[in-house]
Amino acid sequence: RDLSVLPGDVASEALALNDQGTVVGYSRDQSSLHAFTWNSLRGLQALSPLTGDTNARALGINPNGDVVGSSGDAHEIRAALWSAQGIPQDLNELVNLPKGVVLLQAVGINAKGQIVALGKDEDSGHSHEGYDRVFLLNPIGP
Repeated sequence: RDLSVLPGDVASEALALNDQGTVVGYSRDQSSLHAFTWNSLRGLQALSPLTGDTNARALGINPNGDVVGSSGDAHEIRAALWSAQGIPQDLNELVNLPKGVVLLQAVGINAKGQIVALGKDEDSGHSHEGYDRVFLLNPIGP
């Protein structure tokens, strides 16, 4: 089944699938990446990047429909979490990290809400290459 691309885009890449049949990934135009979800009922739906960002990639989804990935621009990326309602959040603002560490990409989320994220020391830059830290983020229940 061809999932197509978001309107105005030229290519897409699907990266994860949950048991409910929802697919996540990103679509791109000539200069930007656009995170998406796809399911058989709604088709392809864009996920908004974090405020002020121009690029977003969806990399993982759990059975609840929570999506993880990254958001950024040409100079900086940050790990992102989209709620099942599609609301984006910067994971760096939701967790306590060691001093000088930044989460750049969240690559997986399970049914418990645990997230696997890649990070690095801020002093080493915000490139998408050369991660030097891996984190398991555990949600705190009510």
